Amino acid sequence: MENELTLDNVKTVLKGKVTAEPLISLWRHYPEFDLKLDPLVEATIRDYKKHPSDLIKLSPHGRYCVVDFGCDVSPGSREFGDTGASSCKKCVVQTSDDWRKISEIDPLDGHYGMQLEYVRQIRKQFPETAIM
Repeated sequence: MENELTLDNVKTVLKGKVTAEPLISLWRHYPEFDLKLDPLVEATIRDYKKHPSDLIKLSPHGRYCVVDFGCDVSPGSREFGDTGASSCKKCVVQTSDDWRKISEIDPLDGHYGMQLEYVRQIRKQFPETAIM
């Protein structure tokens, strides 16, 4: 980017103040990649190198927070609209009694852990760029 802005500039804008240049952020979802870590990281890096932004908005699949509890997720595709969002084919909680079936999980494992690793890898690649 010609006028590379820093995390400090993003903080300035979030406080309601003005920076010398407007902040720019472009993002998209990756329904064809977002259920697997490596393709999601690669797609995100490729797009942000091609279209640098002042803020990187990460786009994990929207069901990552329920998969590890037993929800059956259908991969996303463009047939679901512009975002191509994944969907739950079957949710683990169907009745109020089903809440008792939920077990404690390790947030560093499974799909949730994958999202944490996604953040870590993108931060490593773009250490000075604000990430959301």
